[in-house]
Amino acid sequence: ITTPKAIQFSLPTGETLEMIFHQEPRVRTKYDKKEIELEVVSVEGLGNANPKKAFVKDGRYTYQGIFESIDLKFTPVKSTLTEELVLHEYKDIKSITYDLKTIGLVVAKRENQIFFAPEEGGEWLFAYNAPYMYEEGNTNNKSYGIEYQLEKKTFGWKLKNLLTDEG
Repeated sequence: ITTPKAIQFSLPTGETLEMIFHQEPRVRTKYDKKEIELEVVSVEGLGNANPKKAFVKDGRYTYQGIFESIDLKFTPVKSTLTEELVLHEYKDIKSITYDLKTIGLVVAKRENQIFFAPEEGGEWLFAYNAPYMYEEGNTNNKSYGIEYQLEKKTFGWKLKNLLTDEG
């Protein structure tokens, strides 16, 4: 990925949801003049995100070598975006930090989920479901030992995926 790559999904309402993937590990989701921008910033103990290569293959957006021996993959399907942090060898990861910005949305954390609702009021439009992890090839054995932490910044939010004792 050397220039932003946009994909669009038609929703049952007839409206369009757009996802834009950038060269850096950043994705923007746009719908009805509202926007979420999520960028992977750092992993505690491994430093700042610095992918060696970003590419698209079979509809999956991969940021290869985002950290040493770690790839980041985004898979968009219809109105859902799945994020996977793939460890090619064991790493003692404590937390993953993201920069989160919104346009026209309010952000709230509830029961380890993040919800995005219109500033003007109404039902939530987007949600980040509770994060989980699993070992490759054993997707049925999920661990929910990851907790969202959300902190307001001057502009936007700091979102952290913090591994708990269970994780």
